Amino acid sequence: MSRQDWRKMCRNAARAYRHYTNPARALPRAERLQQALAFAIERHHNVVVAQLLSGRFQGGGGDEGALPWEELLERAAVAPSFNRQSGQPPLNVAARSGNERATVMLLEKGLSVTSTTVKLAIQNTTRTAYTLLLRLLEHTAGGQIRDASSLEQALSPLYLSTSSLFFLAAESENIEVMREVLALQPDEGAVARVLGASGATAHPTPLLHMACSNRLRRTLEFVLPLASTALLDQDWGSETPLMVAATSGDLCMTKQLLDRGASVTWSTLPSGEAVLHKVAKSDHPTLEMVELLVERGADPLARTPPVDVQGELLKPAIVNFLLNRGVLDRDSRLHLLALVLSWMSEHGIRDYQSLQTSVLAILRLLLARDPAEWKRLLQGTTDPESIWRLAACNSAAFIRLLVEHGLPLVNPAPSKSPLFLVLQAPAAGLPGKKAANARVLLELGADANEAWTAGIRPIHAVEKGEKELLDALLAHGADINATYGEGRTLLHRQIDAGPQLPRRWLEHLKAKGFDFSLRWRDQSYSEYWQQRHRSGSPLADLHNLVHESTAL
Repeated sequence: MSRQDWRKMCRNAARAYRHYTNPARALPRAERLQQALAFAIERHHNVVVAQLLSGRFQGGGGDEGALPWEELLERAAVAPSFNRQSGQPPLNVAARSGNERATVMLLEKGLSVTSTTVKLAIQNTTRTAYTLLLRLLEHTAGGQIRDASSLEQALSPLYLSTSSLFFLAAESENIEVMREVLALQPDEGAVARVLGASGATAHPTPLLHMACSNRLRRTLEFVLPLASTALLDQDWGSETPLMVAATSGDLCMTKQLLDRGASVTWSTLPSGEAVLHKVAKSDHPTLEMVELLVERGADPLARTPPVDVQGELLKPAIVNFLLNRGVLDRDSRLHLLALVLSWMSEHGIRDYQSLQTSVLAILRLLLARDPAEWKRLLQGTTDPESIWRLAACNSAAFIRLLVEHGLPLVNPAPSKSPLFLVLQAPAAGLPGKKAANARVLLELGADANEAWTAGIRPIHAVEKGEKELLDALLAHGADINATYGEGRTLLHRQIDAGPQLPRRWLEHLKAKGFDFSLRWRDQSYSEYWQQRHRSGSPLADLHNLVHESTAL
């Protein structure tokens, strides 16, 4: 490269970095030189690197003036592959870019190697990665790296160890460095100690767990033949490497672990959950993963069945596959049913429409298994209330399906009847859900005039604006003027709920036959409204309706 070309390159490098690092003003000349050096190192323009390192450069023009190269080389620069907000000294740039020749030149200038330099050298996955790393460590140790002892001695001043070096290489999938580090170990016991190390001397996460959670397939493929059985089934955070790989949905890594002998029956204590349970509880379980685990020996009947989970995304195809393996041969039918219903009541608020299709399909799968047995269980259950409380929060299709399969509509406690639980259940922000559920119960035979505690009837559970619910109850014989507690009506309860009474709602009540002339404790509705809400003047719409009804 000619001197003219070299100068042109320096100018271009400085111009490019001026834009990235400080667009508001030109950089001092010393910084421009350092940016040019970093640029040349990263692009492997080693002729330029040698020329830049050959002498001192004058500042001038109000810049920093003559600057010793030792100080210039220690400053942080920004190379193209680095985040422009946090630069690296030239030696680190050389290590990260795999520029062995520039590394040697910089070491000859007396630059010191840090743990960051070593880490960046390992992240470089070129064919010369280990050679470059060896040069850095030999420079630190002041001698050659011949065995595990000399390697440990070179790493000690950098606050690193053989295990931590191996884990850094594993994280970067630098197979060459991993192979060479293990080759320096004197025996299989030393290799096992490197692989099994954890904590402050290596990595906070065990090796196989780290590889599986980060989906480092090349690392896993290299390490597995060397891993012991104890390492394969190592418990970390109540999970084995197989559980980590399977719950992430990585079929390839799961197969690798199973082929090596990872246990599919290992379970956590005290919960007893095996890998199949973990997969069923994961965010995105797949049928392929479940089939693979069962094929390799996972028992669907071990402990609580895998369909006995609260995973809101469990797919009908997976449930069907597990049911075909005999999951319902256990005495857990009602428990399974309650859990399926709870998916809807607990998780359906966020994505009700898409979720109900999946969960309803699962419910149908469960009930389709021996309908006669389901009918016997549902009719003979000693605690129908718990099932109804969950069903009340679900859709009308759920309720109809359960009743058709034998869930009784009658409850010994009037205050806990199915219709009561449906009308008292939260609407989950879904307009018309309560009315639809009540309509299904009424069509299936529920009594629209059944008496609850203190004489309250279903009509009294109608809230302001619930026209569909009111119409459904009236269509099945409910009395809109039914009273409780010495003459209170549904309008008294609605006045108690707040001062707002929309005009359209009052007109709808009138159209359905509500009597506004009724009095309670010698008070009209407008007087009762004034008393409850401490207002000197009555609500105009309500007062007019009361006045018209009294005049008639």
